Amino acid sequence: MSRRKFLAGTGGVAAGLTALSATPSKVFAGEKTVKIGFLAALTGDAAGWGLPGLYGVEIWAEQINAAGGMDVGGEKFMVEVISYDDEFDAIKATVGAKKLLFEDEVSIVLMLGITPVQAVKDFMTRNKMLTTTLVPTDISVDAPYLFAPVEVHPFYNVTAVDWIGRNMPNVKTAAVATQNDELGLSSLATYRAAFEVAGIEVIEENLFGFEVTDFAPVVSKLISANPDVITWDTAYPDYVNLLTEQAYLQGYKGQFVNCTLDQYSHIL
Repeated sequence: MSRRKFLAGTGGVAAGLTALSATPSKVFAGEKTVKIGFLAALTGDAAGWGLPGLYGVEIWAEQINAAGGMDVGGEKFMVEVISYDDEFDAIKATVGAKKLLFEDEVSIVLMLGITPVQAVKDFMTRNKMLTTTLVPTDISVDAPYLFAPVEVHPFYNVTAVDWIGRNMPNVKTAAVATQNDELGLSSLATYRAAFEVAGIEVIEENLFGFEVTDFAPVVSKLISANPDVITWDTAYPDYVNLLTEQAYLQGYKGQFVNCTLDQYSHIL
């Protein structure tokens, strides 16, 4: 199925993401098929976001196919999800994007955001490939084929802090910890602004490197500042688990506000 026909015949597409080395979900021999590319981290630090996204897209595709397929311009098409693991790496995202477009001939590519999206944005624009991101700050006027289907990061960083400011007047101070990379820094800037508007002072920040494996000192530094609320910013899922575990072990009894909270059963 051509991208032009897909774009003309559909009113919207479900969002999701990830991959494990260019793997199709299912092949439909002899049937009309629309191919959806999923380019995101299935391994590495961001896999905690990518894998659930891929699973969600696959569940959606199964439901569509079980109902007879997707209606495109009055015709029914089965949905095939083709995933590629970019490991949240710019170079691997570029390789995956080229494969999904030129070899697999997908009609749309679903991505997580930030570094991989920025790496392929110009390439996708030149090839007029519809691409999604979960990070609205990725979109720009020079990339008309890139869109954010939902207002996710960093907007709910602001709304959560705004809610705390309006409903928890006793919260006056905050402490922040996150990894020192593009994702962590952009989120930190958002939290700083949100806390300032809410009248909450950020009294401690800890940006840690990827070489850190012992998070006890990271958390103890924050707790020693005696904040009313702690946020793990937009730390990767494994970091959130380890940081939260340390806060529990060190007896922290205050509030948390966080951009993400994946792997709930482990946290509980």
